[in-house]
Amino acid sequence: MLLLCGLLDSNNALSSQEAVAQTSTTTSTTATTAQNKFFLALFLQYVDKDNQTNIYGPNMADNDQTGLRVRDQLTFNLDYISAAKNLPGPAGVTFKSSQAIVDNAKHVKDLGFDFIEFNLERGLSPSSDSNNVVSAMKRAADAAHVQGLKFRAVPSYPFTTQYGSQIAPYVDYYHIQAQRLQDEGIKAYSDYVRMQIANLKNANPNLLISVHVSTGQGNLPGLSLLETIKQCVDSVMDVADGVSLWYGGDDLDTLNSFVEWYNNKYS
Repeated sequence: MLLLCGLLDSNNALSSQEAVAQTSTTTSTTATTAQNKFFLALFLQYVDKDNQTNIYGPNMADNDQTGLRVRDQLTFNLDYISAAKNLPGPAGVTFKSSQAIVDNAKHVKDLGFDFIEFNLERGLSPSSDSNNVVSAMKRAADAAHVQGLKFRAVPSYPFTTQYGSQIAPYVDYYHIQAQRLQDEGIKAYSDYVRMQIANLKNANPNLLISVHVSTGQGNLPGLSLLETIKQCVDSVMDVADGVSLWYGGDDLDTLNSFVEWYNNKYS
């Protein structure tokens, strides 16, 4: 909101009509910034599905998304599939290898999901993928697209830093894993995310880009963990399209508080 009082002298005062018009414009701009921000719900197959549904369901809308992570990347639990797909908005499945995506893309489509995610990280993904990051992402994206599915790249922090702009042209969604920077301060988190979003959008202006925060990182001095996460998110939501919170399956209280806050502020 504009602070009109005390900022204008008698020789340069806005008329009441101008003040109302400018205030309305500012309010509209603020509202536009908050609109169309999506929440990417992390739905873990090893956490009680009802607990997750009760947290996510009341705080999601049709523009939000749900990513199902199965226990071993291959075994699909029908109850969790149903729960994930019944949350508002499109739903997808996360894999850790390009081969798993090639092998399962049709099955994911047949199950009624809307997208596939590729969480590519050294030590978690096969060396054949982590040693050939761009080609692995393209291979996975092609397999998803052949089935009419959207594709989200979820590479690790080092892979985004080195290869992000090369991956961007092949994907629909991009998820920036910047959570390690939470411990280094809000500015460090914001500066990195902003730089990467600029690079990614330059390579693919149509990308929808989400950012990652985590309860597994520490809190900053003078701030609680929840406050740290909120301030990191606030620092980049003027340029990011969405957010996801990793909670490891343990910190349901922080997850619940964050999801409620994000829904109230950015949905």
